[in-house]
Amino acid sequence: MTSLDVPLQDGEPADAKPVRDHGGDAATEGRGQLALGIIFASFLLIAAMLILGSRPAKITVTPSSFSVRAAGYTSEIARSRIDSVRLTSKISGLGSKMGGFQGGSAYAGTFAMRPYGTVRLFVNVSRPPYVTIFSRDGVVMVNGATPAATHRLFADLTGTGAASPP
Repeated sequence: MTSLDVPLQDGEPADAKPVRDHGGDAATEGRGQLALGIIFASFLLIAAMLILGSRPAKITVTPSSFSVRAAGYTSEIARSRIDSVRLTSKISGLGSKMGGFQGGSAYAGTFAMRPYGTVRLFVNVSRPPYVTIFSRDGVVMVNGATPAATHRLFADLTGTGAASPP
């Protein structure tokens, strides 16, 4: 008898084959590998969202439109629909996330904000100033990768040339 063979039990026929222990069920091992695969894929997805979400917004200003994209969220406004643009040094009245990304100091997507109601944010709250765009389509708040980039954006949107800090 080998070490893997199990001896016959009392009452079993003499011609019964010994049972071998294979160290676990293949289906159980497959489920364990699937669970590990799901956990690993989830970890990669969360890491990718945090990395992509913490990048500065990609801002494009053309003679006919303004667009911003960050963390998978996009907003585009025709320049003819912009009513006013403000440069501010604070974000106040920020409420709950209605649909978007919020990771650390990076915000992208739709948020509730007093007194404006629903606002599309594309900001890093730790890097003021902020450009607030009021349009017929709603309110969008954005800032660049640096304060200087935000000032240039404000100047581009208002047509004032180089903007000076507030």
